[in-house]
Amino acid sequence: MHRVSIARLPVDPVGLRRVVCHPSSETALLLPLLEWSCVMAFATHCLRPVQVLVCGLSPLVATGVLTALGSSVLFDVREARLDDLLDGAAVDPRVVDVVVVDRAAGLALADAQQNEAVPASLGSARILVVSQGCSERDIRQALEAGIRGFGTLSMSVEELQDGVRAVASGMRFICAFAAQRLADCMTREPLTRRETQVLTQLSQGKCNKTIALELGMALGTVKAHMKSLMSKFSAKTRTEVVSVAIARGLIDPVSGWDRRTSTRPVYRAQPDTSLAVV
Repeated sequence: MHRVSIARLPVDPVGLRRVVCHPSSETALLLPLLEWSCVMAFATHCLRPVQVLVCGLSPLVATGVLTALGSSVLFDVREARLDDLLDGAAVDPRVVDVVVVDRAAGLALADAQQNEAVPASLGSARILVVSQGCSERDIRQALEAGIRGFGTLSMSVEELQDGVRAVASGMRFICAFAAQRLADCMTREPLTRRETQVLTQLSQGKCNKTIALELGMALGTVKAHMKSLMSKFSAKTRTEVVSVAIARGLIDPVSGWDRRTSTRPVYRAQPDTSLAVV
């Protein structure tokens, strides 16, 4: 019997279901030529629902995500408490493909995965963040922490579903709004490590002399960095420098995350080291 490569069939679940249920003239001729065991193996791999775990989201957002993904047969969705996962509490033994969380929880979970402090069922799970904020810093920090997907609350149901499927298949996903933010920041000149440090001190209301003392710099060096910051931000005053930095998400006076020293979210002002270049 003539053998037909299975690669000629659609590789996505929706496509395979379309072939099986509504075959075209071409695929109708191909299907009988495939060995039954090959078809079953391929269908099992492609048609298995993506195992999704939702945690760390606000109740309202979690309900929306559960409803959006639960409306499709392509996903098997369940919810869990983030603290239970990070504390090693018993969870469903089924292997999780994708975990949908908010940004802070995603950073905590990514850190726990790197330290092998999560159950075996979550060891290889990929993380997709649904974030309220969408600054340059938010996106870069998440991706550099090992998070595979980044989306915002402005995503449509279809975009969320596409994102979960992409992340489950091993690809990276950035929603359209976040991708535009990243594209915008690529046109801006990045800050040096020292400029980032000066900016952080400035955001805390410190004068040049205090900044020089804190960072071990000469006063003239601090003034030079301040001048460079004003130029890069097109700002005329120190206050405007801080305002632009906050608007771009380079500094966050409300909450921060330092994955070098903690495995849980911490709440303090923090420099954006992910954008710094030496």
